[in-house]
Amino acid sequence: MSNIDEPVTPEAVTPVDAIPEATPQQTAPELPTAAEAKPKRPGIDFAFDLLIGFTVLVLLALPGALLAHFIHNTGILLAVFGMVFFFASALRARSGGDPVLQGFGLALGAGLPFLLAAAISSRTALPQVAALVLLLAFLCICGAFARLFYNAQKLPLAATAVAGAAIIGFCSWTYGIQHLIPGLAFKKMDQPSPAFTLTRLDGTPVSLDSLKGKVVVLDFWATWCEPCQAEMPTLLTVYNQFQKDPNVVYIAVATGWDDDTDDKVRAFITKKHFPFPVAFDPAHAAQNFKIATIPTQIILDRNGHIRMINTGYNDDDDALKTRLTTTIQGLLRQ
Repeated sequence: MSNIDEPVTPEAVTPVDAIPEATPQQTAPELPTAAEAKPKRPGIDFAFDLLIGFTVLVLLALPGALLAHFIHNTGILLAVFGMVFFFASALRARSGGDPVLQGFGLALGAGLPFLLAAAISSRTALPQVAALVLLLAFLCICGAFARLFYNAQKLPLAATAVAGAAIIGFCSWTYGIQHLIPGLAFKKMDQPSPAFTLTRLDGTPVSLDSLKGKVVVLDFWATWCEPCQAEMPTLLTVYNQFQKDPNVVYIAVATGWDDDTDDKVRAFITKKHFPFPVAFDPAHAAQNFKIATIPTQIILDRNGHIRMINTGYNDDDDALKTRLTTTIQGLLRQ
């Protein structure tokens, strides 16, 4: 037991300066997030996006062809195509990735074959193809943002991205694509026509062989097709211009698509005072020509070769008239 009266020796006293300072509390180093831990490789990711876009296009080829066989509405087909890429982009979306770069990668992967084909075969169609690829890129970008916002529990922003894709698609079809498609689908060529047989209203058959030596205009249409009816005044002008020329044959081919029966066609002709020579398509000539949408005009030369195909309709009636008239006159001079 120590004596409280015992003097304190210097050795027993610890100088204040000798007391070690309290060190700050040591904290564990922060671990990097998944996005930070993953090395950024935009070049490799973009190349992978290109590959995914091309793969989706290939996988869509067969179902798309089957769908086009049953649905003859370009707007519906393009809507389905855009939706597939929207969801593909949403599934591909990754944390830390660039949604804009991803969207352009997927769209370019799908559109590159068409861009190359347009650049090689018909440079006049290149701007239209590029515009469609750009539209697809916007849809893919919306899909990527929708997925990223959804993962971040930002549901209002995710819904905004989905709504944005719908608005872009609707406005593009209403105000833009309908004017692009006809330019894309106008083709000049020189290749043998497939064999076909049509049936006139009076039951008389019309075959490819029977039309040899004539310049033939085949206009594929249906009674329910509003664009077909919208372009009829322009087609009537072309028909009247060559009506008295024995070397020109004009036939309005009723496709019979979507339950457009012969009776409906006859009733339409009577009601509308249809001026064109009409033929039915019981042997599926439209299918032989690989027509996926209407209206479509095909012009054959005297040797039975396809020289022009014009698909779709926009409001540029003068352009349609010029295309048809110039092609017919050129073939008559040959």
